Amino acid sequence: MGTTAQDVRLAKGGETLEISLLVYSNAQAAQADWDLVTGQAPQLKSGRSVPAHSARWWNTNVIAIVKTAGTGIRSDAFNAFISI
Repeated sequence: MGTTAQDVRLAKGGETLEISLLVYSNAQAAQADWDLVTGQAPQLKSGRSVPAHSARWWNTNVIAIVKTAGTGIRSDAFNAFISI
């Protein structure tokens, strides 16, 4: 991978959500590890791996690997993430 993951834990109303964020210097740097297509989850390129997860999101140069899946908080986290 071209960057180091930063693990984040979010909490709301008794729910938690764990996310690993991969922050790249720019969109082109992210494309070295990922196939990024607007409207689709990012797809890892061959030879790379991430931990077990329930979803992958991306926004320009940031990839979010959702490792746990609280239902209500997940929607809030996704909406906040894509608004960045």
